[in-house]
Amino acid sequence: MPTSGFQPGEEQARMMRLLGMGLTFSGELVAGLLLGWGLDVLLGTERVFLIIGTISGLLVGTIGFFRGAKRANNEALRQINERKKQP
Repeated sequence: MPTSGFQPGEEQARMMRLLGMGLTFSGELVAGLLLGWGLDVLLGTERVFLIIGTISGLLVGTIGFFRGAKRANNEALRQINERKKQP
């Protein structure tokens, strides 16, 4: 069996981390939206807090996503460099 460097366990773990990043992003967006909606209902405002909450959730989600993407990229580069060092 030829060895191509493909390791299913590592690839699956990497894909699950990327899936987690997407789910976290959408969860933070929805959480901001729901918090804003809840404040609008409690305070009797139109859509002020809904918009603020949605924008806040989007910003928090985007920052978290880019941090996770940077971490995943650094890990992938580290693995590539380790494979290059192996004979």
